[in-house]
This record gives sequence, C-alpha cells and structure tokens, in this order.
Amino acid sequence: TFNSNEITGNEFPQKQYLLTFDDGPTVQNGNTDKTIKMLLDLNLSSVFYVLGNAFQQRKNATSIQSLKELYQNQSVASHGKEHNSHQKSKDWKSSIDFTNNQITSVFNKKRIDFRPPYGQRSPDIVSYLEKNNSKIVLWNIDSQDWNAKINPQEIAHRQITLMLLWRKGILLFHDIQKKKQKAIPIIYNYFKKSNIIWAKPTVL
Repeated sequence: TFNSNEITGNEFPQKQYLLTFDDGPTVQNGNTDKTIKMLLDLNLSSVFYVLGNAFQQRKNATSIQSLKELYQNQSVASHGKEHNSHQKSKDWKSSIDFTNNQITSVFNKKRIDFRPPYGQRSPDIVSYLEKNNSKIVLWNIDSQDWNAKINPQEIAHRQITLMLLWRKGILLFHDIQKKKQKAIPIIYNYFKKSNIIWAKPTVL
C-alpha cells in the first residue's frame, strides 16, 4: 500500500470477512440481479464496485428508482468508468469523477470509495482520493471466478482455503460472472456453524 488510506482486508480483526463484487452492473434481470437475490436469501450485504459506463447504461435503460431498489441493503462504490488500468492513464481523474457523478445521481453518498481495476494505481490517484475523503479498497482473497478452467465448487474451495489461511479479509468476486452464485452459498454454509463475521459495508 502507498499509505493508510488504502484498505486490503489485512487490517480486519480475526474472522471478519467482507464480500465485494466488481465490473457491474449487468443488464436488467442479468447476473447483478441474480447475485443480489442470492445475497438477500442468505441475509448478506456487500460492496459493488461499478463501472461508470455500465451504471449509466443500466440507469438509462431502467430508472433511478429501480437502481435504488436493486441495491438496497448493499453498498455501491467506484471501479472507474471502464475496466482499464488507471495507473498510467491520462484520463484517470475524469474516469473517477464520471463514475462518482453517476453514483451520486442515484445515491446520496458523502464518500465513494474506489477499487482500481487490476489493483493498479499511482501515488497521484491515492492522493486525489484522500483529498476527496475517499479510500482505495483492494482485496486479499481472490476467487478467480473469471477463470474458465475452474467450476463453482472449485471457486468455493479456493475461497474457503484462503479464508482459513489468512483468517480475515476482503473477498473479490466479479458481478458479471455467474459461477459465484453457486460458489458463495457453498462458502456460506461451510462456515455457518462457526463464529466468523460477515461484515457490513460500513466496516470500510
């Protein structure tokens, strides 16, 4: 990390975990909707790091009210305008500002955190976010749910193993991938009788 304004999940207390999802939202009734229904069925909440362009398209295709209803009980933060590295991009500031404006057009949020695509960022980005009272949120438990070579059961077993190893942290999934809809209930049920804490987004 560049400074204390970046969160990786390693700062969490023992047995505390946060679910996060990147790259959405999808079109109406797509993977975003199915993922949120799955979370509600399990009484879980998470952070969705949305892409500004995808969020705008979903808003234009539906409505502000439908987005409010979709993400109720969840939290929405920024993944930039498009999924590309912001580290060396000349347009990183406009990407962050555009996405923040899209989010604030729907939600009354005083602080919008940012997850850089690929985790790639620069000291300038970190400084800009810090000045704007926002944090960079990374992860330490990667599901690799985008990997075509592994199935939902293998994704679940990977996450369970990493959770047992690291003992705490931020789980990374991808909103646009559907395999996690089967993987997360497996993870949830594995730990159901333990005393782990599924953190609320307010932990950040």
